[in-house]
Amino acid sequence: RVSPSSLFQGPPTKRIPEHLPPDDVRLVVSRVFADVEGLPRFQVGAQADAAELLDAVLLSLHDSVTDEETCNPWCFAHTAFGGVVQESTGQCPCGSDGETQKHRTMLHYFPASLLHREQDAEGQLEAAIHKHFNSDVRTCGLCGKHQLGVRKSLQSAPVICAFVLAWTSSDVSKDWLHSALHEFPDQIDLLKIYDIPEQKEEVIYDVRGFICFYGGHYVCFFFNVTLRQWIFFDDSNVRVVGTLQQVTTQMVDGRLLPLVLFYNRRQKDVPSPPYNRS
Repeated sequence: RVSPSSLFQGPPTKRIPEHLPPDDVRLVVSRVFADVEGLPRFQVGAQADAAELLDAVLLSLHDSVTDEETCNPWCFAHTAFGGVVQESTGQCPCGSDGETQKHRTMLHYFPASLLHREQDAEGQLEAAIHKHFNSDVRTCGLCGKHQLGVRKSLQSAPVICAFVLAWTSSDVSKDWLHSALHEFPDQIDLLKIYDIPEQKEEVIYDVRGFICFYGGHYVCFFFNVTLRQWIFFDDSNVRVVGTLQQVTTQMVDGRLLPLVLFYNRRQKDVPSPPYNRS
């Protein structure tokens, strides 16, 4: 059975490579998803959504080590990205105590329009995402009449929090993008986005990467913790960009729309990375 994990496997005497050859990655992905419910996905030469591929690869990594939905103990994908989201409705006027549902998630979705946040609520992205996550309503399962608000909480804080932005159009002006990315938050407190019952103190995450798209193409920016610099990646180039401000400037100038945001949980004994915005 072909799995994305095969990219990291080799002869016992051969160490794991420091990077993965792009062509090898494409071939493995193409084989892994050659038959998904009778249809091929993510094939060589075909266009596909990068966020959908990321989600599919993480689920495939899970399936390659366990068929159990409970995933106990957690696999690599769930250990790094996984979280249990609990959705609860309050008491209904009909007398129902409400409902509680739990599901695992490795990606967290919100509309890209939230980047263009207003200055109320201190203009914080966390507040806008929290409001969106808790804006769902659900019909009471007992009476079938009343609409009940859904409260979302995260049962544990993952190592990596990956947010996927839903864009309604790729026709975005530079002015809109500049306004949205101006002073982009280099850190977030996950407690301002989700209720996390087990956490009593702030849970800080530092931004570590972006997957961006333009005109059907994808590029990436990731922070290198050794160089303390942001690095640009595409199909054929790897180069140093510099600071986070230089990253967002390139995104605006090239009209690169952020699709996936990667935030890494900060360890208490590890200092915050020196993001120089100058």
